[in-house]
Amino acid sequence: MGLNSSQRQVYGPRGKGEIRILPVKEAKNPKNWKEIKVTIFDDDGWKEVYSIDPTEVTKTFGTWQLQPVKDVFIELTADEEDIRSVRPFEGTFLLEFDRFAARQDQETGDLLAPTIKHKPAERVTLPNGQSWMNPPHDQFFAILRVAGSEIGKATAYDGMETVKVLVYQFERNKDTGMVEIKWDRKFWYDQLINFLDKTGLDFDADTLSPSENVLGELQTILERRTQIFRGTFARGWLNRELEDAPVGVTV
Repeated sequence: MGLNSSQRQVYGPRGKGEIRILPVKEAKNPKNWKEIKVTIFDDDGWKEVYSIDPTEVTKTFGTWQLQPVKDVFIELTADEEDIRSVRPFEGTFLLEFDRFAARQDQETGDLLAPTIKHKPAERVTLPNGQSWMNPPHDQFFAILRVAGSEIGKATAYDGMETVKVLVYQFERNKDTGMVEIKWDRKFWYDQLINFLDKTGLDFDADTLSPSENVLGELQTILERRTQIFRGTFARGWLNRELEDAPVGVTV
C-alpha cells in the first residue's frame, strides 16, 4: 500500500480589525507609505497590532485598493508579513459574480481551468454538539465582489472579494446526454441552485456541454449576465443564502 499525504492550509492571524496607513497624510499615495498597521481584535476585545512593511504587502484585493478601513474581517499570511484577505465584517451588500477560483500555470502564469477540489469524508460538529458525517464530494469556489450597499450606494468596501464554497453537482444524464444538476444532499443542492439563480443562470434556456469540468463554460455565461444580488456578512463570513437585489436598484 502506498503512502498518502495531504497538506493542511496554514492560516495567519484573522478576525475583526482595521488598517491604518502611516504617515496618514500619504494614505492615498502608496509610493510614500512608511508603515502599515493592522489591528485584529479577539472576541473579548483584546487587540493585537501588526506592523507590515509596505514594500512587501499586496496593494490590491480584487478591485479594492488597500487603504485605511475599519470594521473589516482581515486575515494575514502565516508569516504575518502580508495581508491575505480583507472583506466586510458585518452588513448586507450588493454583490456580483466575478469568477471561479483557478490555479495558475507555474511556467506561464496563465490561469488554468477553474479548480475542482476533492474533499474526503469528514465529521462536522457544531458548537451546540450537533454532529454529522459528510461523505466525500467535490468542491469549487465562486469569487464574489462587493458592488455597493444594499440600496446601491458606494461604500468603503466596494471591490472587496469573498469566496462562496459550493459542491460540484454537474453530471451528464446518460439518457438525454444533457448536463444536469444532480440531487445528492438537500443542503448542497439548495445552495448550488440558489447561487445559480441569483447570479443569472437561465435554467430553461442555458445549457452546458458535457465535460469533466463545466465551470469554464458556466463562468462565461454568468459573466455575460452581470447580475447583482444581496449577500449578508456576519462576523466576516458570508451567509449561505443569497437574495435578490431590491427592485430598481443598480450599481
